[in-house]
Amino acid sequence: MNEKFFDLPKEKQNAIINGAMHVFAKYEYKKATTEEIAKEAGISKALLFHYFGNKKSLYLFLYDYAVQKSYEQKKELKNKKDNDFFNKIIDAQNCKVKILLEHPDIMMFLTKVYFEENEEVKEVVKDVFKNSAVEAKIDFFKDVDLTKFKDDVSPKEVLNIVFWMAEGFMKDKRLEANKTVDLLKLNDEYVKYLKVLRKAFYKEEYL
Repeated sequence: MNEKFFDLPKEKQNAIINGAMHVFAKYEYKKATTEEIAKEAGISKALLFHYFGNKKSLYLFLYDYAVQKSYEQKKELKNKKDNDFFNKIIDAQNCKVKILLEHPDIMMFLTKVYFEENEEVKEVVKDVFKNSAVEAKIDFFKDVDLTKFKDDVSPKEVLNIVFWMAEGFMKDKRLEANKTVDLLKLNDEYVKYLKVLRKAFYKEEYL
């Protein structure tokens, strides 16, 4: 990759990153063309190659960039001292929204990467995703206060419900990527559902 890319203004960098992510989030790796990527990024195909060399190099750069953003999100969350189960989820959701406002297709892009079967890139990224969901759940429960739950409620099952709800909620909405105002409203609506779950699973004295 050409380091001159990082000499570009941040706004231009983000335009290129977002344009490329949009295409890779829409298509599997093989079907994502550099012509469409360049068009979405607002640059010429020649300039795209000048910065990234080839499609694979661009794809792996975007992947590393997206993973780094996820690490930054986790670091920010670890700095928060709130050990309430639902507050931790809400904080994580708010961090995710901040990333989406900057890079609307980043989550869908990572999902596409996870299911990518093209041998040219599959071997490079597969290990990072290995057991990531399990590790995330273990890490989540390290300092969470579980005493607030009703005696007959399993916090691990509730966390699964939250994950499933998030997936179904986003599929149901199917927002266009750049409608940031709608994204904020969507987040507010999702948090309301989380508060409904809090009422259903917490002991009365913690509501």
